[in-house]
Amino acid sequence: MLKKFVFTLLIMVIATPCMAKPKSKTKTTPTPPPVEETAVTEKPVEEKVTEPVVQEEQKTITFTSEQIMLNNRAVDASNNGNFKDAELFYKSMLRIAEFDAIWANIGSAYSRQGRCIEARRALDKAETAPSVVEIPHEFVMTKVAQYRAEVDELCTAPVVLQCLTPGMTIMIDGGDEFECNGDTMYLTPGAHAIYAHTSFGFSNIRTEAKVGTTVTVPVEVINYEELAANGGLTPEEKAKRSMIFKTVGWTLFGLGVGVAAGGGAVMGVSYFDYQDTLQKQKDEPSSTTYEAVSEKHDDTSKKLTIAYSLLGVGGAVLATGITLLIIDAVKYAPSTSTSSSYASHNFMLAPYVSAEGGGMGLSFEF
Repeated sequence: MLKKFVFTLLIMVIATPCMAKPKSKTKTTPTPPPVEETAVTEKPVEEKVTEPVVQEEQKTITFTSEQIMLNNRAVDASNNGNFKDAELFYKSMLRIAEFDAIWANIGSAYSRQGRCIEARRALDKAETAPSVVEIPHEFVMTKVAQYRAEVDELCTAPVVLQCLTPGMTIMIDGGDEFECNGDTMYLTPGAHAIYAHTSFGFSNIRTEAKVGTTVTVPVEVINYEELAANGGLTPEEKAKRSMIFKTVGWTLFGLGVGVAAGGGAVMGVSYFDYQDTLQKQKDEPSSTTYEAVSEKHDDTSKKLTIAYSLLGVGGAVLATGITLLIIDAVKYAPSTSTSSSYASHNFMLAPYVSAEGGGMGLSFEF
């Protein structure tokens, strides 16, 4: 730590000796011959106009009496091992005026507390902060280099935070808050508490930093309001569920159509086969054709029973597939990032009645 300040005013008086002028000796010189005078026309001499040079007054930056008092208290606290109190005293000095020496001392106080990230940032600020008259900047930079070496020796365990939630701020071991950027940080070996904060929530994580091993810590803050609005599902879980609903829905849709079509085919073939046999009996009435019609009737009844069952099963499977697709389009697909959004599909299932019969009608729009 920088020592207490002692101010000394040196007054230097420069005396200028006064010297007597020597007496000049007069010499007699012969009178020169007369010279014919000639007219001389003097040219006007242009005077150079120079702009006045304004000399800026040198600003003297010095500690205030209050800063001196706070610094002395910080030094006393540091000498007694109360580095947190020393940090607070130094920060109080910053509120009055910012100097490089103050930031250097804050960096040292952080280092003594094992707060590696804050120590490095404070020492960085010491390099660019204004200097003070009482302490030369070169001396402060010497102390900064010394404090950096202490931090590098103390903070040797690499840790990388995976910032899974955008806009998070991080605090480590109750230190200063900073933006989570995913850079490698060097902490002291051992256990550390990580506090992540966003506008909608926070998260607490504990990790173990180890020398020689880069520890990767995933950090996420869950938006519980959005999670509640999504039925307790995260966007990733919602996208997965949407994909499941799509896959199962379209599978059941195709299966239901196939089974219903098979039942309809059995019904149609059986019906027309029976009609042909019945027509032959009408055209050629006989005991043989009558027995053929009777057998065909029994056979057709069995086939129609199978056809009706297929139609029922196919209709149920088809309806289930359509239901799943509608649920996905309404509940899951709108919030997923898939470009082929099923939310834009308009499904309509409605009964219809015609002169030839009735049924269920399906219409959908892409």
